[in-house]
Amino acid sequence: MKKIMISVLASVPLCVVAACVSEATDDGPDTAEAMQPLTSGTCVILRPIGWTVGGARCQEAGSPPPVLDLSPGGRASFQGFIPGITSFGTLTVQCDANGDGIWRVVSETCQAGHPI
Repeated sequence: MKKIMISVLASVPLCVVAACVSEATDDGPDTAEAMQPLTSGTCVILRPIGWTVGGARCQEAGSPPPVLDLSPGGRASFQGFIPGITSFGTLTVQCDANGDGIWRVVSETCQAGHPI
């Protein structure tokens, strides 16, 4: 029992010293108070993408990769064609340059009928 008590008493000063050494420096606001971006600034576009203009509905053709990461300020265009429904069009989007991760439609067309 005495050995255990001596070990405990001897370890208390070490804990105090270790806590002082490992204390973090104050380099700025705590994480809970600091603004933290939710994305890395890229715009995430899930694919295939679809859009509607008037009464016509278009969807990106083929089997594209499921996600497109668009850099801030970057643009992407998508060609759409839906067999059977016979509509076709183009969608162009742009990622905001400020890095907020929001993308906006720059132009869109979608028409009922066959493109030929």
